[in-house]
Amino acid sequence: MWIPSLAALSIETLSLVDGADTGAPKRKASSLGGHYGLSSDSSAAVRLVVLSRLMRTREEVIVEASARTPLGQAVLHGLRGSALRVAIAVGGADASLGEAQVATLFNLSASHVATKRLYDAGLSLPSKLPWPNAKALLAALLAAVSVFRAAPDGAVVEPLLLQVPPPTTMDDDSRRVVAQIVAQVEPTMTAKLQSGDAASSSSSVRSSSPPVLPPLPALPAPPPDPPPAAEQQGSSSSGPFVIVPSMSLAANFLRLAQRQLTLSPADRDALTAAMKEGLSVLQAGGAEARRQLLETPILRALATASAAQLWACCLETTERDVPSVAALARELVDCCSSVSAVMFTMAIGI
Repeated sequence: MWIPSLAALSIETLSLVDGADTGAPKRKASSLGGHYGLSSDSSAAVRLVVLSRLMRTREEVIVEASARTPLGQAVLHGLRGSALRVAIAVGGADASLGEAQVATLFNLSASHVATKRLYDAGLSLPSKLPWPNAKALLAALLAAVSVFRAAPDGAVVEPLLLQVPPPTTMDDDSRRVVAQIVAQVEPTMTAKLQSGDAASSSSSVRSSSPPVLPPLPALPAPPPDPPPAAEQQGSSSSGPFVIVPSMSLAANFLRLAQRQLTLSPADRDALTAAMKEGLSVLQAGGAEARRQLLETPILRALATASAAQLWACCLETTERDVPSVAALARELVDCCSSVSAVMFTMAIGI
């Protein structure tokens, strides 16, 4: 019986999401403490670390997708403004520090900011915000975001950032949430820097008026999901397969299968049943739990080990030529069974 390679069991075998690799990002292990997000020395960008504290998730793929939504962009825009004002007011930054330098800070990896040698190799940012002050500012920002997230107002942020499909415009509720975040995070940042909680070096209160960021620019609508007609092209589809984040795990597999085979409604039902059967050997739980997982948006589903293993089998079986829907369904179930056997063997140390 064919047994997939261990690489096939990894989320890193996934294809592209909006042109980016959906593999599990490489990051050093660290203690998360009580903030439920990426650590302050993560290899992820500062903007993703900040959002991860609001969303209470370490999954960079999910955070990156949320950062591209209108709400995610608005939240980051508002927090960049807070960071700029606090940096000049009490963070020891030069009065000429501007939006461009703060945007650079948010795009650096958190581990980059944590390392003096890497941070000081930058161009204009180190001269306007010295490394000790940048570290303290980031620590204060992350602490303030975590404090906000733990408050009652902070509980509404995560579901808004995880809406599927994400809204293409900002409504009044979303604007109020952004305003609440800024209104509560900024004074907490200021207090932490003034009290020395963030270990700011050479912090000083400057008399210059804090700058105000320009209004948030209009955001372009995200590209639409592929139209149904494109899903029926079968083997005529060309180019790399692209996951649609707003669609479920099962729906994405059916789209993938349709690149090789023309699927009737009965064929789609047969492949969905094969996914359920394959999943039954990869995780505990009843039929309802399997149904819910298959109907979960794919990026959220892949945070579950069993779903990630199932998706790896979906990729493996569709990479080979299959003569029929029945053969594809059979190979998918066989692949899941093989993976389950490998995992069981590894677990008992054989």
